Amino acid sequence: MIQSTVPMYAYAFLVVLCTYCLSRRLYPSPKPHVPKRLTSLADIEQLLSRPAHIADHLSSRALANARLARAFNINSTFVNSDVAAHGAFTKFATALISPRNLPWGRLAYVAKQMVSVHLLCTNFPSIVAFDTLIRRITLHVILVALLAGYVDESAIEVDDLDLVAVGINKIWTLSKSSTYCPELLEEVNLRLRRWLPTYDNPIEIIIPTYETMWRVVAVAVSLAYDDVEATRLFAALLKQPTNEQYRNLADNSISVDNFMQEVLRLYPPTRRISRVMPVTSPSILTKLLPQFFTRQLTVAADIEALQRDSCWASSLGEFDPARHHPQRCTRQQPRTLLAFGAGKLTCVAKNWAPQAAAILVAAILDQVGLEKDLNIKAGRAVGGREGWEGWSVRKSL
Repeated sequence: MIQSTVPMYAYAFLVVLCTYCLSRRLYPSPKPHVPKRLTSLADIEQLLSRPAHIADHLSSRALANARLARAFNINSTFVNSDVAAHGAFTKFATALISPRNLPWGRLAYVAKQMVSVHLLCTNFPSIVAFDTLIRRITLHVILVALLAGYVDESAIEVDDLDLVAVGINKIWTLSKSSTYCPELLEEVNLRLRRWLPTYDNPIEIIIPTYETMWRVVAVAVSLAYDDVEATRLFAALLKQPTNEQYRNLADNSISVDNFMQEVLRLYPPTRRISRVMPVTSPSILTKLLPQFFTRQLTVAADIEALQRDSCWASSLGEFDPARHHPQRCTRQQPRTLLAFGAGKLTCVAKNWAPQAAAILVAAILDQVGLEKDLNIKAGRAVGGREGWEGWSVRKSL
């Protein structure tokens, strides 16, 4: 009888290999850069509010944001799964936006001041790109108002504001195609470190405080500048920048809050919230060799699609702030408003950011719009991070 000379571990290895290959045939990985897209409220809530430990939520977000870590050379909580770091950032951000640190009146004062600096200067050109101006003003307000305790205001130059704002926009956009700009990043960081000298890596605080804010402000201004009722509401808010005025429904009209909620519904600054989830194959060997039978699947919660759900009626694609009026809004509709996420990683500024953006909008509309010395020429469509071609602010004739 001929004895086999092949050791038993070789047979075991062959069995494992065959099982692995079979599992990949039965449960193939999705094409790269093609995330699974969720559009229903139930599926999105299951992703973002699933009953998992905070560390698991942080890990799935960090993996999804890996390109931003590389593009901006950051290690903040948005690209890091460390629970302690997340707790420290949440505590810091909560203190930063607290009324004690930044009262609404102070924000309104700084916003008006910065608008005057950039719009009422003697050398203001006859025409300037709309998105350039909004980015410039928003970044300046964030630095001087929100980061007042850390900024060297005397070091800020207008040209540098534009370089930083445009640079962040370009780096973010190119990162989507895995294209990185280390030279541009260095130019951006050089100015940020000059403005915020006590921060080791100041772009880590600029991205969450500015990058989303400017786009919300831009959209709101573009939708309000030629709306008489809206401009009246924002003027009242600038005169009295309080929580009560922000939500005031005088004369059965809409409130500024209604207007901002519709801005965030129809044009969410974060259109999709991505997470990377581990997916295991249903094999008896999965528990023994999880590294062979677990793959990473990118899942994207399509917030834009959700917020245009049929529950908003046939006019779901139209801009209509009155749909958020208490007498019109249904019980189901507010549940679909997830511009700031959901679950354990809901944005800490969820209740602060819309009102803060509204105050910046009010300060801009105080100087720009119908029958003002400066007016807006609209482009073909409302933009986002990009897409503002044709939009400009120009001196009225």
